[in-house]
Amino acid sequence: NDSIKELIVDRRGKMWVGTYLGGLMTYTGKEGFRDFSGRGDIPSSRIWTMVYDPYTDILYVSTLGGGLYLVDTASECVVTGVPELSGRWARTLYLDRNGKVWIGTDNGVVYFDPTVGEVMDYEVYAPWDDRQVYAFCESRDGTLWIGYRIGVVELDRSSHVVRTWTEEDGLHCEVVKDILEGPDGDIWISTLNGLSKLDPKTGRIINFHEYDGLPGSEFYSGSAYMASDNRMYFGAMDGLASFYPHLVNMKSHRLSGVHVSNLTMMNSPVRYDPQAGKDNLLDAHLYRATHIRIPRRCNVVSFGFSTPEYSDPQR
Repeated sequence: NDSIKELIVDRRGKMWVGTYLGGLMTYTGKEGFRDFSGRGDIPSSRIWTMVYDPYTDILYVSTLGGGLYLVDTASECVVTGVPELSGRWARTLYLDRNGKVWIGTDNGVVYFDPTVGEVMDYEVYAPWDDRQVYAFCESRDGTLWIGYRIGVVELDRSSHVVRTWTEEDGLHCEVVKDILEGPDGDIWISTLNGLSKLDPKTGRIINFHEYDGLPGSEFYSGSAYMASDNRMYFGAMDGLASFYPHLVNMKSHRLSGVHVSNLTMMNSPVRYDPQAGKDNLLDAHLYRATHIRIPRRCNVVSFGFSTPEYSDPQR
């Protein structure tokens, strides 16, 4: 099937291909593509997302409405299915540093603990009714970031302290698609309308759009990746955004100066007329004037000014 939902390479170099209507496939240079026909069965052909644990060599396969399945990639055997997820749409899977698999569903957050082999609900307080989860990200300090259809939750799992981020907090769009942590601790959030950078320490959010260099503003869920050299990739409807976050320079810079562009007195424009001589209120044209004479009867004076700024003309 041409609808490829996930590509994962296991520790032996075999690629696992999840397709939306063609089920699970494998690929090696020697064997080429072949249908997964391991022992056990994945009844649904609608693979939605996958995640791989290289330490246990287990591939977690989520199907659309058909549950979660664990595949031993060494023996190509379905170890077990997770019946608790049957009938629920598991939209995203995320493997944390402790080996737990976090599962975002259409109705909140659950996680699978392989040490006990059970799926458990995880109550996350969020001030909205929509519980659809699209993305997870575990930052270096252990904070879990959860992307919903209506905002971002910052969850401290040790204290259960929750902070939420929505359009009211500066996100240009609250429909979250993916989340990555940058090398400096900033959180990058792709959305249905642009890319946002969140500084957890200050709460400052900077938004980026097509005129900043993005191939488009509408991003896809499950298409973000952080490479080993800290280069970020975000898949959008119109292409792939690729950049090093430390090179996205948002520092302030010195402008070339402020220029007076117009002058009014009593709401009437003031201009220099070379023929008027001493009757002029300016000693030269406005852009070169050094003196302004204000008549005694005038008690309203207004200046217009501008500064040339060419580094980001779209803004």
